[in-house]
Amino acid sequence: MYFNIVPVGVRFDGRELLVSAFLDQGSSATLCDQRLLEVLNVPSEDIFFGLTTVGCATQKMNGKKASLSVAPVADGTFIGLPNITSANALPMCRNPKLSPQDLDDGLT
Repeated sequence: MYFNIVPVGVRFDGRELLVSAFLDQGSSATLCDQRLLEVLNVPSEDIFFGLTTVGCATQKMNGKKASLSVAPVADGTFIGLPNITSANALPMCRNPKLSPQDLDDGLT
C-alpha cells in the first residue's frame, strides 16, 4: 500500500523544522502533533473538537488551534496554513487480522 508521506519544512517566526507530512486527500482538516507547536513555540488557542476517521466512531479531543507555514523540501516555497489543529495522539483503529483466505483472494 502506498501512503503519501513527504518531507516538508515547517516554519514559524524564523524557526524551521524538517518533518514528515501525511497527505490525506480525504481529510477536511489539517492536523499536527502537539509537540510540533511546542518545539516551535507557536502561540495557540485551546479547543475541543470531534475527530472521525474511517471505520472509527467520532472521538472528542482536546487540542490547540494555530497557524504555521509549510514547504515541500524540493521546492522551498512556503505557504501559510492558518487553521491547523493539534492533537496529542490520533485515534487509530486496528485492522482485522487477515486470514489465509483473505491473502489468497488479494492475489487473484
